[in-house]
Amino acid sequence: MKSKLILFLCLALILVMSVGCNSDEVSQEGDNQVLQQGENEEAEGNKKENEEEENEEKDKEYPQRVIGGTVAVVEMLDLLGVEMVGVPNSRYTLPESCDNAERIGQPMNPDIEIVKSLNSDIFVSVSSLQPRLEKSLKDSNIESLFVNNNSYDDILNSIEMLGNAFGKETEAKGFIDKVNGKVSSILKDSEGKENPKVMILFGTPESIMFATDKSFVGSLVNKLDGVNITEEIGDFNEAYMPISMENALKTQPHAILILTHANPEESKKMFEKEFADNEIWNNFEAIKNDKVYNLDNKYFGVSGNIRLVEAIESLAEMLY
Repeated sequence: MKSKLILFLCLALILVMSVGCNSDEVSQEGDNQVLQQGENEEAEGNKKENEEEENEEKDKEYPQRVIGGTVAVVEMLDLLGVEMVGVPNSRYTLPESCDNAERIGQPMNPDIEIVKSLNSDIFVSVSSLQPRLEKSLKDSNIESLFVNNNSYDDILNSIEMLGNAFGKETEAKGFIDKVNGKVSSILKDSEGKENPKVMILFGTPESIMFATDKSFVGSLVNKLDGVNITEEIGDFNEAYMPISMENALKTQPHAILILTHANPEESKKMFEKEFADNEIWNNFEAIKNDKVYNLDNKYFGVSGNIRLVEAIESLAEMLY
């Protein structure tokens, strides 16, 4: 009798344990199902949110009838694949995509009547012309956008802004990454080398000035870790400043860059005459070492353009 009682108790204990285990398994399985359901719902919610964002992007209306007000702007828009109905008159060759675009007159003084006749969605020009153009465009109910191209960073920021404005973010990012990648490559190759000290001379047929780091070329020198001699002379807020031979001689730059404007050929002749007639130039090591470079106007100007990679490559060869 006693053995039967013990046997009964053992069977009962086994039964209770079995039920408990099964209950735990059922509970765990239920928890897993709830967790999986939550994950599925979250994934479905994210998918729906992404689809809504994609649909919003597709439905977003970007300007279709676009006018490029300057050559630099036209090249930026063409780079991004933005078609234009109007472009400026220019002695420079414009992209092929502009062959059928209407000519609107000079960048500083476009023909407003022609601009109005094109029923444009937006008129894009450079910030330096904003004080001159903005009011007349606004009075004619013409939407406008002004971009800055006065420095290395300005150009990249403007490309990004235009990419966002016209739905060309991918194209803009590709250009920006390419330019920044080139700078990074050059700086890596120049590691361990002395930072070159540079004098940038800006010349017109009438005068010669120093270009500071506020100028376009100055910003490129700075980006490549070059040292503009104007930094040693003083702190300047302007892009160009009157030349001081006494102060310049004290700095002894490793290289002299010559930037010409207006009439490049006449400006070059002026520099040649200046170097020949003014004996003080013979005291510069850069002159003695033949480290004087005439900058190509195609890549280097008072303001910048989309040929940043070529400008950086060319400048790196002069500096390093």
